[in-house]
Amino acid sequence: MQKISLSLLMLVFLWNCKSTKETASAAAAPAAYTPSEAQLKMALNRWPGTTSAELSEGNKIYTTQCNRCHGNFPVEQFTEKKWLHEVDEMAPKASLSPEEKTKLTKYLLSMRDTKVSPVQN
Repeated sequence: MQKISLSLLMLVFLWNCKSTKETASAAAAPAAYTPSEAQLKMALNRWPGTTSAELSEGNKIYTTQCNRCHGNFPVEQFTEKKWLHEVDEMAPKASLSPEEKTKLTKYLLSMRDTKVSPVQN
């Protein structure tokens, strides 16, 4: 009986996540994001050739696809190592292409670097 209850609970949880995805996609698109000069400079230092459009697309992925099931965490909440782990783990679950994964990573780490001191990395 306990196994059935646990299975039913998991089914409800998974169904809610899926229905949230459908609802979120129907929601209004977030306002366009423009990275700050500091964020773009941070990204260019790390990944030469990075564009403002890539960071904007990374933000869009973060605020839409990542937000569907679990919401967004403040970027300064995690270390770089933790963000890299989370992106690696979650990209397949979110069906991100390699290009989308790269844009998300550039956005998260450049945004994080503009919000925290180098000591916190």
